[in-house]
Amino acid sequence: MTTAQKSTVQANLSTSSLYEYKRRGILRLIRIGVIVSLNLLPGKITQKLFLLLSKSDSDPSIVFTNVGTWRALEVMYTLKKRRDEGLVNKVDIFWQGLLDNTRSIRNRLLLVKEELTTLINAGGLNGTPVRVLSIGSGSARPVLEAIASLKGTPGTELLLVDQDESALQFSELLATELQVNHTKRKTGNFLRIARDCASFHPQIIEMVGLLDYLDDDHCVFILKQVLKTLIPGGHLVTGNIVPNLESVFVTSGINWPMVYRTPEELQDVLVLAGFPPEGIRTTKEPLGIHTIAVCTV
Repeated sequence: MTTAQKSTVQANLSTSSLYEYKRRGILRLIRIGVIVSLNLLPGKITQKLFLLLSKSDSDPSIVFTNVGTWRALEVMYTLKKRRDEGLVNKVDIFWQGLLDNTRSIRNRLLLVKEELTTLINAGGLNGTPVRVLSIGSGSARPVLEAIASLKGTPGTELLLVDQDESALQFSELLATELQVNHTKRKTGNFLRIARDCASFHPQIIEMVGLLDYLDDDHCVFILKQVLKTLIPGGHLVTGNIVPNLESVFVTSGINWPMVYRTPEELQDVLVLAGFPPEGIRTTKEPLGIHTIAVCTV
């Protein structure tokens, strides 16, 4: 086993202990009862309950006013760090502890980091920099943290593409904080990826979270663009949210509509776009709410 492979195994072993798992016993039954009750209430009432006792800088308010953006995801990504620093209140802890959707977002972050760490290490075995493209990058936290964890391995060239300039500005600050160099950012239209990124020739493309908001036709169109952009032997890391008990509340109570797909439905979309079925591997995070697919071309 090479040094790079050993570092990947060590990183993945240390990450596995950080996952959040399904509750058991009475706590599981209580949570299910609360979620089912919330699902039965009208949307306006559940929205008021979600925002009850929440100040403008509390997690529920930030999530509610920034649904589908990097700001909402960062609230979930950073809960543990902010809790350790005394920067969260009881309302924040209640909702982020009750909802498995928030816990699964942190699991998704860990799983994507694991997959990217493995792929970057494998791609850098010849001593040359690995070119990574993140589409719909948002804060780019999964990609940046994966690269930051691989100190001492062959370098990376990272290109972040997002339509939201504020997301790219935040990711630039995060890259500086994590000491990740050789990072470029580009405000771009996802529908023109093949044209806008043609000269980059990425070995790895990360596009996790974007498909959650697209119907099948738009998914297939963008995935075809991704396929054109990847070099032969390259890899796509993508994913989709799975139908779950909290889907109704997330849609009506938090006003966060998404397109839910089973792992099989995600694979069908990838195959329709031209990805070879034998090159697709899907994995669910421990709560079963997010599927991650790694596709090799």
